[in-house]
Amino acid sequence: MQEFWAGFVQWWSDLGAALYDYFIKIPEDAKLNNLTRLILAVVIAIVGRWIIKLLMKLLRKIAGIKNKIGVDVSVKTFTLALTNAIFNIGLAIIVLMILQVDFNSFASLFSSAIVAVGLSLQDLISSFAAGLVLLRSKRFKTGDYIHVRHPNGECEGTVSSIGLLTSTMETFRNQHVIIPNNLLMQSVITDYSTNPTRRLDFEIGVDYSTDTAKCKKVIMDVIQADKRILDTPVPVVAVVDLSEFSITVKVICFTKGKDYWDVFYAIRENILLAFRKNDISIPFRRIVMENYVGSDAEHQAIVLKETSQK
Repeated sequence: MQEFWAGFVQWWSDLGAALYDYFIKIPEDAKLNNLTRLILAVVIAIVGRWIIKLLMKLLRKIAGIKNKIGVDVSVKTFTLALTNAIFNIGLAIIVLMILQVDFNSFASLFSSAIVAVGLSLQDLISSFAAGLVLLRSKRFKTGDYIHVRHPNGECEGTVSSIGLLTSTMETFRNQHVIIPNNLLMQSVITDYSTNPTRRLDFEIGVDYSTDTAKCKKVIMDVIQADKRILDTPVPVVAVVDLSEFSITVKVICFTKGKDYWDVFYAIRENILLAFRKNDISIPFRRIVMENYVGSDAEHQAIVLKETSQK
C-alpha cells in the first residue's frame, strides 16, 4: 500500500514538472517575443477560468450532497467562496510567470500596496476575520431564527446565509437585511432555534368583580385544548398584580419553536372568546360626562372623571 501511494505521489509530481517545463519554463532558444507571451498568457487565463468554473460547479454538487448529511449550508458557501478565491489567485500567479514578471521587484511594490489597501479596507478585513470566527464558533447557522441587538440598532429574523464579509437575514416582515460580520461579532445575539421549545408568556387584566379561580380555570381549559402547547413544562396561570383598574393574570406555557408564532396569536383570541362565553370582563378606561344642575349658587358644570366599566 505504501508503494502504491509513493508511486501515486511521484506520478503527480512528474506531471506537475512536465506541465511547468512545457508552459512556463520556455527554453531560451525558443526566442518568444512579448506578443507571443501575451497571447499565451491570455489563452492560459481563459482556459484556466473555464477549468476553475468547471471545478467549482463540481464542488457545488459535492457540497450539496454533503449538506444532506449534516454539513451546514453557511460553511459550504464560505468554503466554496474561499476555494474560488484561491484558484483565481493561483491562476493569476501562473499568468504572471508566463509574462516573466520579476517577482523580486514586484514584491516590494506588492507589500506597499497591501499595507495601503489594508488601511483603507480595515473594516472589510475585520468583517472577513469575523466571518471565519462565526463559522468556527458556530454561534448560529443558516436557518436559525435569531435576534440581533447592537448599539446602532436591532433586528430579528431567519438567517439565510453567512458569507465572507456579510450575513443576511429574512425578517418577519419579509425584509432582506444584510449585516457586516464585524457588527455581528459586537452584537448580543439571541438564537431562538438552539432549543427545541420556546416559552410563551403574557399578561391579561380582568375586572375586580371576577372570580379568580374561575378565570384561571377558563384560561387553563383554553391551554389544554390547544395540542400545540406542551404538557411539560407544566403551564402556569397565576395572579401577579393588583393594578389600579384590574387584576393582572400571567400565563406561562411552552410550545415547539415551529409553532410559536401560530400559538402566539391564536391563544389570545381563544382566551377572549372563552371570557365572553363565561361572562368574564376585561376592564378598559372610559371617559364619563355627568351634568350637575343645582341652585343659583351651585352653577351648572360638566365634570369629567375616569372610571372603569365592564
